[in-house]
Amino acid sequence: MPKATTFTASLLMPQLPDDAVVTFLACARATLKAMDCTSGTGPRSSKSRGLSKGDSLRVQVTLADDDALGPKVMFTLSPAEPRAGADPERAVKVLGDIVLRSLAVCKADHVVWLDNDTVLERDEFVELRTYVSPRRTATGPRRHADPVEIDGWDTAEVNLARMFREVPADMPAPQPPHSPMDRMQTLMKSRVGFVAGRLETLPKTQLRSSVACWGMTGALGLAVWPVGAALAVNHALRGPDLRLAAQTSALTGLGTALYSSGALGAVLLGHF
Repeated sequence: MPKATTFTASLLMPQLPDDAVVTFLACARATLKAMDCTSGTGPRSSKSRGLSKGDSLRVQVTLADDDALGPKVMFTLSPAEPRAGADPERAVKVLGDIVLRSLAVCKADHVVWLDNDTVLERDEFVELRTYVSPRRTATGPRRHADPVEIDGWDTAEVNLARMFREVPADMPAPQPPHSPMDRMQTLMKSRVGFVAGRLETLPKTQLRSSVACWGMTGALGLAVWPVGAALAVNHALRGPDLRLAAQTSALTGLGTALYSSGALGAVLLGHF
């Protein structure tokens, strides 16, 4: 599969600055002078053609007004000689440094990087181009003093940088696993909060019914706490049921009375 010999990047901005071609051509020329002039001679530039040419690369600066994206400045980087090839990694590095240098002199808010489907915000592009992985820092000095000297990125590094963001300093530390009792308390608190929220939205008639139901359940819990607790759990899970509370209270009161009088065994066994 043949390698690409032309690489493009565009800056999207609300309005093009005055003398845009001259301004951005100067950024391209300065980058080529720093990175593509090993022979000692400076880049050759043509303001009328918007072209700057180094030893092995050349940059074309064009202005356009896209109907969908608005005004934009496009940088097209290609080999200085049409038949010569270009190292893709080095070409992307040079193009990225041209864009970084250009962002410092304009108010572009988005960058179209390498293809029309990749549109990055200004801060996102700067962050990706100036990031240095810890592995590189451990093997050498961190090179980010001058934006034009930043190492180039390939697709894998860009994707990894997006995935592994630095953890904010104010992020709380992970909590240890909760015990069964803590989970039960959390569940009960959530159910109580749910019931309280439901009570606030109920009509007055239904609200009075719910209050009476919970009051009857509380009184039953004071007298026979296992029955009251079971009824309270039922209300919390299924909603207040005044009829069930009344029936439970009546049966519990009848059972308690029979047990206190000593007649409970006779009733259960059918000895009247």
